[in-house]
Amino acid sequence: MNITSAVNRRPLTFSSTAISAILVENEAEWQINGRSIVINLGNEDVIIMDDKPQSVQSLRSTILADAKVQNIQKMIEISVRDNITMDGVVDDLGWMRYADLVTTPSHDLLKTPLFRSSQDSVGLFHCNEALLGVTSKMKRATTSFEVKVNFWFAPAGTDCLIHRDHSFVETHLQIYGIGRMQKFNSESPDSLYEEIIMAPGFTQPFFNCARDESGTFIYPWHQYYAETDCAWMAIEFHLPEAMAHPQASSPLRNVLSLNPER
Repeated sequence: MNITSAVNRRPLTFSSTAISAILVENEAEWQINGRSIVINLGNEDVIIMDDKPQSVQSLRSTILADAKVQNIQKMIEISVRDNITMDGVVDDLGWMRYADLVTTPSHDLLKTPLFRSSQDSVGLFHCNEALLGVTSKMKRATTSFEVKVNFWFAPAGTDCLIHRDHSFVETHLQIYGIGRMQKFNSESPDSLYEEIIMAPGFTQPFFNCARDESGTFIYPWHQYYAETDCAWMAIEFHLPEAMAHPQASSPLRNVLSLNPER
């Protein structure tokens, strides 16, 4: 295969010279030039070529430098320009404050400096729901999820709001800075019981969640916390029936609808 084929690679809609994000599909071999974060969104391992070949497992990520990889079904390569200032990048690229994207933002969301890039669909991922941490009474041998991705940014010290209901399954890939994925026993910050440190190149393990009869995924109460200025990629897995309800697609839906006084 031609590893520079335009057919098999394209920039994501939010890719830029500051943070490039390239979707690579169906390539036998791919050369990483310089230092990049890669995430494997295929079902098979991506092979890192070496005297003793290594692998990037499905739905896992790593940082590679001047490496050659093989067996790519679907992979995203992300490169961050040296010495960038993220708040400047957000302004230059026109990322939207998340509160401005929500019809009726809560008081807390209006105060939260959380910014989002545009979103891109990168195709389907076929798997048993249990692979993504989903428990459900509606068992399916294999489910086809539409995968959507986008970047987020929050400055140091930002709590990105505790929530639990989603119309999709999600995970997060750290791009820049140090953050924490936090779990809580309730919507109270004082009920924190687990933190997962997010460093560049690390993808958070899927949290266990339950899918109810309406198709909503019920997670533990959780939030992203930005220890430093942070950028990360959200990777969303949408069920076909969830696509028919775009009004339920906000990852902070419960914060907005169940707490209108905020």
